[in-house]
Amino acid sequence: MDRHSARVVILVLLLSVFGCYRVDLPKTLWIEDSWNDEETTQIHRAIDEWNRFSREYCGEDIIIYGGRLIDPNGFQSEIDPGDEYNIIYKTAEPDESYEFLVDVTDQPNIGGYATKTDILIFTFHDYISAHLYIVALHELGHWVGLIHIGNDPNVIMYPAAEAGKFSGLTKKDKQAFCLVHGCCAKEP
Repeated sequence: MDRHSARVVILVLLLSVFGCYRVDLPKTLWIEDSWNDEETTQIHRAIDEWNRFSREYCGEDIIIYGGRLIDPNGFQSEIDPGDEYNIIYKTAEPDESYEFLVDVTDQPNIGGYATKTDILIFTFHDYISAHLYIVALHELGHWVGLIHIGNDPNVIMYPAAEAGKFSGLTKKDKQAFCLVHGCCAKEP
């Protein structure tokens, strides 16, 4: 193992011990009905990227698309209300209650927040919809058990990944998943 790979293994092991959480996979994800067709396509791209990786390295899909859904309860925080749905929600209107999660000023903005059950994506002030793919890919990473990889801005799981900088999951993102879940038949 080269020096770079050894650092990645040590980092991911530390993340596993101190912040990652193992989740039961596969998980079914529903898309809230407020997303338009272009946005839904970007979310599907992110789901497909995680599944391409997991099929190749783990032998199965980890995210099952459940379909579109109207949820009268809306986004739920860490406390699961007991519903059977895992949903990716859209919040297009800035609200002071979200200030601890995202900048709600008048600039174009897209960001997200994932719990073990649901994902909330903020799409404030004419955001660029092509950036939704990267945000969804990042938040799905949290949803399947990863935390931020804070020492490398060149990974999807970096705390502030730049849209347009990535074409998909990086080797380090894949290595983090494999170490957390232990399902990979080969090394990414």
